[in-house]
Amino acid sequence: MIRKILSKQKIKNANFFVEPDEIFLDSKNLQNFDRQQFEGRIEKPISKKAIFFVGIFFLLFLGAFSTRLGYLQIQKGEAYLNRSNNNVLEKQIIFSDRGIIYDRNKVELAWNKKGADLPTTIRTYLAPGFSHLLGYVSYPMQDSSGNYWQSEFIGKDGLEKQYNQSLKGENGSKIVEIDARKIVHSENIVNAPKRGADLVTSLDSRIQKELYTLIKNLSESNSFSGGQNITLKFFP
Repeated sequence: MIRKILSKQKIKNANFFVEPDEIFLDSKNLQNFDRQQFEGRIEKPISKKAIFFVGIFFLLFLGAFSTRLGYLQIQKGEAYLNRSNNNVLEKQIIFSDRGIIYDRNKVELAWNKKGADLPTTIRTYLAPGFSHLLGYVSYPMQDSSGNYWQSEFIGKDGLEKQYNQSLKGENGSKIVEIDARKIVHSENIVNAPKRGADLVTSLDSRIQKELYTLIKNLSESNSFSGGQNITLKFFP
């Protein structure tokens, strides 16, 4: 009977008094807490001032977004609707630049020149005296509808043909928005073109020019109708 009374008294006292060790963390036991579950940490509540500034930021962001949305939907909605109905999207080719051919001294023998109002570059050669060595290329070609049935430069003779695979590069593509008058309103590159690899040969352009001049003068002085070209052995 006395034990029951003492037990009840102990429980009653426990409701009104808590030992300090039961409140504060014991530094020796910190490693036993699961930090991933935030055990053993005393959290500081977020201040009302911080909550106020965060709320103001989101209100400003929402206001700016709503203003822009209203401008596009209300003021410009009809214009964008007409534009979307009348305009079409086309996939167009971005032609890659062909690799440059150099002599042994890094003098350009074949290079690319930008053509006015042309989607491709123009292949240009050092002349005279190099045509039989460098060869030539055929350009991309279109049908009557404007579709490219040949979409690449193709080497047809000489070095252009021999090293066509490394010189030609890889075409890219883009999406273009145009209207009925063929006016471009926007364009986005889908795949960027990859330029062809350059080719450095063992040719010496100075010697080649001099030999060409000598043979040309000799043939003209003897009334020869041919023999103005000379072929030199070359290695890349």
